[in-house]
Amino acid sequence: MGLLRYLIITFAIIMTSVVKGQDVHGFICNPVVPENGQEVVDFSLKGSIGNTVWRYRFEGDSALHIISRGLTENVREDYKLQGDSAWLVCRECRTWISRDSCPPMTASPNATNGDLKRNVRRYMSEHYQGGGSYNFTPMGTCTVILTAGDTVRNATLTHRREVMEYAASDAGYQTLSDSLSAHVTKEIWSWGLSLLKPLLARTEITVTHNLRTGDMWSDEWTVVFPRNENIDIWPEFETSIGNIHNLNNVGGSIVPLYDSDSDHDTPLRNSSPSIMFSDGILTIDTQGTGQQVIVSDISGRVMHSCETSRTVTLNTGGWPYGEYIIKAGSVIQKLILVP
Repeated sequence: MGLLRYLIITFAIIMTSVVKGQDVHGFICNPVVPENGQEVVDFSLKGSIGNTVWRYRFEGDSALHIISRGLTENVREDYKLQGDSAWLVCRECRTWISRDSCPPMTASPNATNGDLKRNVRRYMSEHYQGGGSYNFTPMGTCTVILTAGDTVRNATLTHRREVMEYAASDAGYQTLSDSLSAHVTKEIWSWGLSLLKPLLARTEITVTHNLRTGDMWSDEWTVVFPRNENIDIWPEFETSIGNIHNLNNVGGSIVPLYDSDSDHDTPLRNSSPSIMFSDGILTIDTQGTGQQVIVSDISGRVMHSCETSRTVTLNTGGWPYGEYIIKAGSVIQKLILVP
């Protein structure tokens, strides 16, 4: 009864403490796992399988609290902040509480690894202990497309891997058939702007192997927080150059493509139809001839495709900065979008 009262009081404190927190709205989709060296990660084509709200609260320079909702249950995460790094020290919900005596690093500009020790109390009385290791690796920066028209450049990508062994610490549970003895591997990729700002996106994949029964199961999801739904969280949303653009702050130029096999820098193709770009508007004039028009980004994603004998006008506001390939009949040229 005392433990039940403790849990009730704990969550009353949690819900009270986060009333003044900052809500960040997002959606959950199937897991998105970045590849090494990937420059653009596009979440916009992923269908939502649920909504979520993460409530952030910073307390001085030492801790932040997060309430995540919309997954399986409300979860509170406590972090210890020190300089430009953060360590996870506690996670709790209504059915379990886990505390790390050797906290894993969750945010830092530097790679690190170390031991990981975790105590877990679940179902109000069943206790577990876990031991293992973690590796934390910054993976550089990349461009993320959160939703259509919501593109962030220079997002910081990090990866954390935890490998743990869990066993019942209470002798009364060690021999029970429903007591968990497990090997757990957790992979976490996080995209963000800075330590003290909410995440842009996170992917978590947890694989649990029950050593007692041999069963194995996984929990996989990605949560995405579009900035155009959380403008108050990122005040620079409308004005920051290099994060998102519209017709008022995008520039660019048309560059002929060259044949790499040629002895001279001769344009590969450069005749009618004509391709022009000005003030964020891409104009493709087929000059009355029926032509196939395809505009794609450098990774091959098609931004526009049609067959027409008329003039095609495309608004590039909201497209990520970078290179695009334009094919109109026999003409192939490159568009470079810059801040």
